[in-house]
Amino acid sequence: MAQKVRRTGEAVFTKEKLLTFARYANRRDLLLALLEDNKTYTLRQADAAIANFMKKE
Repeated sequence: MAQKVRRTGEAVFTKEKLLTFARYANRRDLLLALLEDNKTYTLRQADAAIANFMKKE
């Protein structure tokens, strides 16, 4: 499958694809809960979702 790119030039990924990244190996359970199915996210958006959740705790 071809990688999608937003107009900003950032690559976008599905939740399922992000869960396969080694970068998120220790945060998979968090991403499962925070990200929506059938939506795409940039790495920056995924990182921001994690950071925002961690600030609330």
